[in-house]
Amino acid sequence: MSDILSPEDQHYLLNNLGPINVDEVAGNFNYNLFPEEVEQENDFLIIEDYKCEIDKTITPAPVTENVLTNEEYTGPYNFEVLIDPYGSKNAWVYSVPLNKVYMNMKIPFPVDFRVHDRPDFPLYIRTTPVYSAPQFAHENVYRCINHEFAPEDVQNHVRHHIIRCNNRLAEYEGEKSRNERLSVVIPFAMPQTGTENVREMFEFVCKNSCPVPGMNRRSIEVIFTLEDMSLNFLL
Repeated sequence: MSDILSPEDQHYLLNNLGPINVDEVAGNFNYNLFPEEVEQENDFLIIEDYKCEIDKTITPAPVTENVLTNEEYTGPYNFEVLIDPYGSKNAWVYSVPLNKVYMNMKIPFPVDFRVHDRPDFPLYIRTTPVYSAPQFAHENVYRCINHEFAPEDVQNHVRHHIIRCNNRLAEYEGEKSRNERLSVVIPFAMPQTGTENVREMFEFVCKNSCPVPGMNRRSIEVIFTLEDMSLNFLL
């Protein structure tokens, strides 16, 4: 695992989980992998610095900016993204001090969303992966070739996305063929009685260790933006 995690990440996991075996932490997940991928089966996917923001510029969907800002901005509706720090250690680990999630692929991961003084028009949430390191921030995040062409029952344009949402109304936007950023847009549902939060389940279908055009051992950030019914970023 040392060739995937930074010294800072390794230090956190050792201090909080003790000496660990990658197989024990990731679990025994038997994916339908191509032969080239078998040796990577238990690698971790590192999701770094979950961000919640409402961009200050109005930009039509899909996301096409060269470099997205990762500055946290809650906006007029106090948009919040919440992650449970006490998730199952066998599925994923969330570090509060590092603000990072360590997980394997195809593991359902819960994210809670909340706003205050909700407007009377529909809201949407866009989920966009970006590379954490500044030198790669301009590059779009795509799936590796092996996982892109793995057998699965999805539309062709969805195959390029590394993030999936189990919301049946999820829309997968952006085109790899046009060198666009890929993102997932879901309607922001009303919270159930007794809670202010709305929970959505996400999963990742590629790994940090996958070769180019995949992430190629680069950590990513996931940027959540709140949008209106026209899919414009709210001011």
